[in-house]
Amino acid sequence: MKDYSENRKAHLCKYAQDNNLPIGGKWKDKPYNHILIKKIDNNKCNIEGTVFDNLIKEIKEINNPFGFLDKLHIYARHLNSSQMLCYNYFRPMLSDNKKAKDELVNLISEKITPITNDAECQFEYNPDKNERTEFDFYIKQDACKEIFFEIKYTENGFGKAKNDKEHKEKFESTYKSMIADCVCLKDKKNIQYRNFFNDYQLFRNVIRVTDKNKFSIFIFPRENKNIVSSFERFKKCYISEEYSDNVKALYWEDLMKGKEETELFKKYFAND
Repeated sequence: MKDYSENRKAHLCKYAQDNNLPIGGKWKDKPYNHILIKKIDNNKCNIEGTVFDNLIKEIKEINNPFGFLDKLHIYARHLNSSQMLCYNYFRPMLSDNKKAKDELVNLISEKITPITNDAECQFEYNPDKNERTEFDFYIKQDACKEIFFEIKYTENGFGKAKNDKEHKEKFESTYKSMIADCVCLKDKKNIQYRNFFNDYQLFRNVIRVTDKNKFSIFIFPRENKNIVSSFERFKKCYISEEYSDNVKALYWEDLMKGKEETELFKKYFAND
């Protein structure tokens, strides 16, 4: 039986073939059927030209389809890119001035916390240039309410860090004070090098919860068992019950209910 990642890659390959997408792109000099072929202009990769085929039609038809994306990941030409899934999902729910349309307002208000059409939205949001964590999607409502999103699709887990001198120094100079300011963590005195680096990406997301108006939201497939188990273990170990609603998971399967006929669903979540 294929694992979730292999299952989705096989589906994406079929989707690409059905839609005449230029697959067979190389990764580390080896071609793969879930990677788009690079488009070359003047002997350089035209990344936006390449990744254009990874957008759903609704976004392709916008005058400036990449206008909200300041940075494309090196994996953006992979059909299973979680960055592109995030963009394909949220971009149609935003107005041209980066505000939330009614669909996003209703979704976030139901699933997380009330927001309005004045909520400001960003992709690849970096709140601290020195600390350098980038959030896949971000919503700010007025001056105090913030929602930080981490998006997963076929990844096998969350990022870890080496227990080396460089990361230990950053823990002491940066993360120790952020842990102290974070209100959702329990047993803070037990968060030391080893466990912080083992759950590096998870900690770097949740330490933004400094009051009840800050939310750390993770979106991933329920069928991706590795991601689900990692998140559930982390939340049980480190997140206090009082802030359970501030650190939570949303499942793609639930978000896509009623959207089975959309291009987005057919691309990412349909079963062959």
